[in-house]
Amino acid sequence: MSWTPREREIGAVFALPGPDRYGYCVKKIADEEVVWSLGDHDGWILLSDSDGRELVPIWPHSSFAAACAAANWPGAEPRAIPLEKWRDRWLSGIENDRRAVAVFPNLAGEGPVVEASRLNADLDDELAQYE
Repeated sequence: MSWTPREREIGAVFALPGPDRYGYCVKKIADEEVVWSLGDHDGWILLSDSDGRELVPIWPHSSFAAACAAANWPGAEPRAIPLEKWRDRWLSGIENDRRAVAVFPNLAGEGPVVEASRLNADLDDELAQYE
């Protein structure tokens, strides 16, 4: 579908509360059928929660991921994951590894944290609207 957010939209969406960014992210991922995360020469970037659990950060577009990389992870670059691969392999791997998903972290690195199964169910609900 090839959507690219404008600079004004990027700033406005980053300013939204976490739950609103979560809903925006799920909708855009369903629309575009791609998930964006960050990687560097060592692999994928992971965050951690206050208990030390590893979190996989995701965004709905490379522009959001790149802004967070510039603010928090110099040298990291946005990497695309096709939605089908994300759902078929990544979510089960995240769950098996006892990780969770940081959905749409803001420039401070803060965002809603959800279990992989919850994100998958929310994607199911959103994708059902397209059928």
